[in-house]
Amino acid sequence: MDVDGHVEPDGFWAMVAEGDQRIRETFPELPCFALAHWDGPVMVGEWNDDNGPHGLLHGDPGLGAPHAQVLTTVHGVNQSIRTMRLGSGQTVTDKDSFRQKLNELELQEPRMVGIAVDGDEVEFALWQEAGKWWGGAERDGYGIMIEAAGLDPDQVALQSVDNIEPYLDARRVWLRQVRGEV
Repeated sequence: MDVDGHVEPDGFWAMVAEGDQRIRETFPELPCFALAHWDGPVMVGEWNDDNGPHGLLHGDPGLGAPHAQVLTTVHGVNQSIRTMRLGSGQTVTDKDSFRQKLNELELQEPRMVGIAVDGDEVEFALWQEAGKWWGGAERDGYGIMIEAAGLDPDQVALQSVDNIEPYLDARRVWLRQVRGEV
């Protein structure tokens, strides 16, 4: 690494390879889901080694096109979704504004929506705000969370992922594009 924090290509790709290996090792710990019938790019998204969340990112949120991240975790789904919702929209700059926004989020009741997970209908709590939505459900000792924009939640279905490699490959392709190596 240079003094300015720039990582040389060999070092960068070595770090990516180490991260990929940690993902391979932790992949079996939690189920992983993709959007069924999604025809756009899908890659590994947020991935925390310690019991999740583990996620797949569908599309590119930076492009403004439809996109979604599907995450699984052993941690509380509603609390995690509240944190995601707190991070969206306008940034709060002081404690009072933060508390007010948190109180407003706490008061909003979700609507319930059925989402197919491997063909079984699962009831998700769903919050919608400013063109974005978040859904969460508990299932078999883990939680599933969806953060999406530009997609109709009533048309979403999830399917289990048995092989993480295509999603690791897709992330490496995306990284090469972002780095200008393609």
